[in-house]
Amino acid sequence: MQYELYIDVFAISNFCMDFLALFLTNAFLGRNCPVKTLFFPSLIGTVSAILLFLFLPDYSLYTLIIHFLVNPAMVYFSFRENNRRRFLEDWGVAYLVVLLAGGAMQWICQTLFAGKYFLLSVFLTLVIGFCAVFVWERKATVGKRIYEVKLFLAGREYPMRAYYDTGNLLMDPYFHEPVSITASPKIREAVRELPGRLIVYSSLGEQNGLIWVYTMERMLIYKKKSVVMVEPAVIGIADEKLSLQGDYQMILNGKLL
Repeated sequence: MQYELYIDVFAISNFCMDFLALFLTNAFLGRNCPVKTLFFPSLIGTVSAILLFLFLPDYSLYTLIIHFLVNPAMVYFSFRENNRRRFLEDWGVAYLVVLLAGGAMQWICQTLFAGKYFLLSVFLTLVIGFCAVFVWERKATVGKRIYEVKLFLAGREYPMRAYYDTGNLLMDPYFHEPVSITASPKIREAVRELPGRLIVYSSLGEQNGLIWVYTMERMLIYKKKSVVMVEPAVIGIADEKLSLQGDYQMILNGKLL
């Protein structure tokens, strides 16, 4: 059995599916990468797929290279994650989106259009994906307040997720800086040699409590289209986990944004 390959259709469908996978991964995992940065990795993935398809005689080898080399590279160059766990999260979600989007596209083409209008099926799949992101962002009210942050101390950086709490207005009375709170064991270990100070705080069910705070070099807060730098960054160390679900590891001060 022989098949006819239309390079233009192959290229358009591959690019759209790759871009949709990166776009949805970016939205669902809250990576906050500018959308324009996803175009180039999608294009490279498409060009690589075309060249490999044309010049590799073995289709099984082509499939292995696409799944375990091209796609992971495309994901890495989109989000630039050096943390292994977060990279695997990106890759896993992107791979799942490709499978679901490909299945949806085939279903639309075969069921709604009787195997015709393939590019229209691709377009409708994109529309469904963009609508899913719109609904996700509208519903995820809490998620909109969660930001990627990095703390810096002694040449090391500590990435984590932080919840922006407008009700947290705690101030360091000694240096008059806003205090953010974390329960991260890594930060607790990092500030162990720093001079700390006890300050008074009040919270629900806790009046006139005491918390240790430390001054770190700086903190970067990654918003969708900008980066907020806090220098220096005053961090309070909490004794209990801040999020039961593990969605975030820090509570940002309400005055920082």
